Amino acid sequence: MIDDIARLRAAGIENINIDLIAGLPHQTLESWNLSLSHVIDSGVPHVSVYMLEIDEDSRLGRELIAGGTRYHAHFVPDEDVTADLYEIACERLDNAGVRHTKFKFARTGHESRHNLKYWHVSPISIRSRCAFHAASQSWMKAENQKGGVP
Repeated sequence: MIDDIARLRAAGIENINIDLIAGLPHQTLESWNLSLSHVIDSGVPHVSVYMLEIDEDSRLGRELIAGGTRYHAHFVPDEDVTADLYEIACERLDNAGVRHTKFKFARTGHESRHNLKYWHVSPISIRSRCAFHAASQSWMKAENQKGGVP
């Protein structure tokens, strides 16, 4: 990741976002804190932090419900651990000057205007979000049925 960020910066790209997902299989408090340290040390202005949501109709979801081991289901942290990891990210990023803005974290002066227009509450943005959500759910369901989305 550090090398990739260095290449982007060498190309003149400074406004970089890193996405983190809490609750991945094999994720531990130690690995999460290491990831957060790398992100903070990188100095990127935007960080998105998500908690893994597993659809019970997905392959991983069905495996979790069955108590199986395929897809490393038995290594997925439980919801409480995932929530704890998210809270740790909130605290550490805030302490590092990467402030929580509605749905993302950003360093002062680097708040995402692009995302704010989608999350600004207005009848148009609400309809846009709902339409996008409905369309993406339909696509994911179709791909899942074809075996294209795990």
